[in-house]
Amino acid sequence: MRLINFNVSNSLENSFFNTATAYYIQQRKDFYFETDSLTAQYFNIKNNLQSRVESNYYLQDRIFYTSGITGINFDLQGRVSWRNIDRDTRYVVPENVTASSFDSRIEEFKIDMISSAEYRQKSFIGQIKFSITEREEKHFAKRINGANQLIYDDRVNLENQKNNTSQQTNLSLSGNIIFDNKNNLLVSVLHRKLVYDTPSEDNYDDRDELLSIFRVMYLRKFSPVFNMFVNLEGSINHIVYIFSQRSSNNNIRRIIKLSSGGTYSGNNITSSNSAEVSANYTVYDFESLSSSLKSFSFRQFAVKDSTALKINRRTKFLVNGYIKLSEQGDFKWSSFSSRPVRFLEEIYAEPRFSYNWLDLELAVGLRYFSLSTYGYNADGIKTKISDYKSIGPIAEITLVKSNSIDLRIYGWYEFISTEDNTNRELANLNMPSIKSST
Repeated sequence: MRLINFNVSNSLENSFFNTATAYYIQQRKDFYFETDSLTAQYFNIKNNLQSRVESNYYLQDRIFYTSGITGINFDLQGRVSWRNIDRDTRYVVPENVTASSFDSRIEEFKIDMISSAEYRQKSFIGQIKFSITEREEKHFAKRINGANQLIYDDRVNLENQKNNTSQQTNLSLSGNIIFDNKNNLLVSVLHRKLVYDTPSEDNYDDRDELLSIFRVMYLRKFSPVFNMFVNLEGSINHIVYIFSQRSSNNNIRRIIKLSSGGTYSGNNITSSNSAEVSANYTVYDFESLSSSLKSFSFRQFAVKDSTALKINRRTKFLVNGYIKLSEQGDFKWSSFSSRPVRFLEEIYAEPRFSYNWLDLELAVGLRYFSLSTYGYNADGIKTKISDYKSIGPIAEITLVKSNSIDLRIYGWYEFISTEDNTNRELANLNMPSIKSST
């Protein structure tokens, strides 16, 4: 059941909305499975039944104000939500229970507060958004009449270890500077803080996490058929586990990416291309205290291409592919130096011809994939460790009929070879999407 109430002012320049919403939905799923011999004999059954009932409901209030004169908008939302998951097995022999025989129930309670402000003008669009979420999750074990109390207590203890509370705070800023109808500059910054606590004395997963992300993208429209972009983004993620039992996992992860590409859309040719360089530096806080902890770096260069050539009204030639060169190494943040350990060379190409007939699209082509792995010896010389290659024909059938069926069947046959001259063949068939409506 859903109920919505709202009020709108009569002013043309300024508008005020106040919306209250109540929502409830329940879903039940039943799973039949073959039971064990003892349960089958005890209850005179062949199949057992396990059900899962999930209930979701929330109350929400939203206040929204927009000013057409100044271009300033305010949005404030508050939500209280509940989620319950109840699992139940119909037939259980009380004299033959283990800790896993007891069903469980999960109760989740969450409070969300979201506020945002937006400023819109002809040459600039800016937004600031703040949100805070508090969540509590409780796990319960359900009793089985006549079952051993000690075994039940063990299951209760296991479920209690899963109980947790969390508080997540997000602050984001974004801006779009519109220089003219051909040049745009997008800037965004996100900062998130997560506090995760577990009340059980046997759970040491308590942790704090800080994440900061920035992004700067420049968009240029050279002509009606060609656009390009340059994108720079980076992030810093620091995870700190509170208890010593897991504090060896404390780390700081720094990632930076630089990419550029373009899109061409002509009458007979469309092409999208991009190139990206990225680096990931993960440093453990207590690396100096344990030889098993090793900070690492991961650098990658990737080039991607997707091109379609229209031969005639029904026939097209398409090419999709990429090249990725990756290097992983042991890393020292103090000197910002890295010793390479592994190098990966990955190549993928898929040229094919496509033919359209009514609502049916048929495609045939070739699929090629190779992955070569290299290691480094004590002198830093790169040597090949493994080599995997796959090549073979592909075929695809796509049916698109408006408001009725959307079906795609994709298959390929591959001839696989490896570095030890082992050859094998493999057939693959996928149905990644199917949709029907009335």
